Amino acid sequence: MTDTHRGYGQKAWANVTGSLNRKYYNGSNSEIDNIIVIGSWGKHTQIHPPRDVDLLFLPPPEVYHRFQQRTGNKQSQLLQEVREALLVTNPRTSISADRHVVVVPFDKVTVEVAVGFRCTNGSIIVCDSKGEGTYLTSTAEVEAAEN
Repeated sequence: MTDTHRGYGQKAWANVTGSLNRKYYNGSNSEIDNIIVIGSWGKHTQIHPPRDVDLLFLPPPEVYHRFQQRTGNKQSQLLQEVREALLVTNPRTSISADRHVVVVPFDKVTVEVAVGFRCTNGSIIVCDSKGEGTYLTSTAEVEAAEN
């Protein structure tokens, strides 16, 4: 991985993180908070050229409780809300929600954002919008420092 490609990935995930923090954390402009970098970027095993950056976004607990009040596929609805939040900053990007993630295809690299919540026991549950929707306990090996 070249420094240039690493920079593309970091710029893309900073864009996504900043957009989500503005939406869910009272207008915060942080480009590092509430995100865990997972997958090859989190393990520092990314290859050249970079294909995608995998992120796990952790909204505040009140978002989980708000969606639990809804009917239907709550996980799909949450992923769609995250998609809409990202479209505010990236209106010309073809952002989609696909089962576990919101996919943000930038010119140089794609960012895939899983949405999860930290449980009181320290585990993290993530959205799975398949069928009626559910939450799965995260099994991602997170080697990057959580911000």
